[in-house]
Amino acid sequence: MNIRGLLKHRNALYGLLAIWIVCFHVSISVRFPTSSYTISHFIKATLKQSDVPFNGLLKLFSQFLSSGNLAVDVFMLLSGVCLYLSFERRYGDGKIEFFSYFKKRISRVVVPYLVIALPYWAWVSVIRAKHSFFDFPRFIWNYSSASFWFGNSRKAWFAIAIMLFYLLFPLIFKLVKKHTALGFVMLAVIYVGGYFLCKSPAENISIAVTRLPSFVIGAMLAKHIDALDLKRLPEAVRGIVVFLSFIAVLLGTAFFPIHSVAKKNSLPHYAVWYTYGLLAVCFIIVMVWICGKVERFYFEKTLSFIGSLSLEIYLVHTMTLGVMGYYHVDKKFGVLLFPMMLAWGILGGYLASLATKLILKPFEHKKALKQHTLKLN
Repeated sequence: MNIRGLLKHRNALYGLLAIWIVCFHVSISVRFPTSSYTISHFIKATLKQSDVPFNGLLKLFSQFLSSGNLAVDVFMLLSGVCLYLSFERRYGDGKIEFFSYFKKRISRVVVPYLVIALPYWAWVSVIRAKHSFFDFPRFIWNYSSASFWFGNSRKAWFAIAIMLFYLLFPLIFKLVKKHTALGFVMLAVIYVGGYFLCKSPAENISIAVTRLPSFVIGAMLAKHIDALDLKRLPEAVRGIVVFLSFIAVLLGTAFFPIHSVAKKNSLPHYAVWYTYGLLAVCFIIVMVWICGKVERFYFEKTLSFIGSLSLEIYLVHTMTLGVMGYYHVDKKFGVLLFPMMLAWGILGGYLASLATKLILKPFEHKKALKQHTLKLN
């Protein structure tokens, strides 16, 4: 009952997280049916309804969706775990092949982004900009992600942030591997530095900076992956840990009004965002316990397929919602927008992955040819 057992199902878990994120974004578009309830507001609003159970469940479900940010932190944490274990297996001697590593990350993140983002930013540079000509400077500004780092655009922020995190990971790996205490120092620097950075003119990037701790925590958990085994705890203690983690996740997602808890640019605002890293750990503890009880998830193959396309699904559906929102058609579909966006995200993500493979195929062919030549020599 440790994270290794969970990692056997990581693709299925990525699939669940991708579905959660799609539903979260759709819930913002259709405002279904309400969001950000505290426990007291939830109870009062529920008691006022004639059909209390049904409306109460809808509000509870809506609040759960509105905390879909947690899915991003869980994704970041798992990415940190998997990358650390991969680095330890390949570069345990300390000699990191940076070029090989970055090339693999580029093919996995940068190329899908360039493929999927191209039509969206082209549309923004003509239609949304209300020009009769193609605004090339605006297109480059957005397409290169400069508008995120130096402007006010948050479109596709997750893909842009994960690119940066991957670039930073060799340093994160070296520090965490050298001593766990350096990981805690790194977290403290991120917490403090992130607060002042987010109060600066670059406040827009707070959405990315506040997710970096989950990534680092994932690496720290991976370093001690075998020591952090729930089976080592007495059964009673193990039950208490799992129960408290479940309660923390339940309260943190179903009842905590994360979007309105504090005013912008205040210390509590960023402190609340950072609590998602702790909630992600609690979520992982619950999932580790579940995986210790079951051999496989229901629909595991389907979820694993969705999980393999998680990045593409994210990019496709969030950019589609951007276009739909501009024309004000997203709200016309109501709850039907949930299955529509999920289906389109999977289909569009799959098509985008095929396009990415076609683009990378010549490079893979050259690599295989080079390796074959080396073997002959």
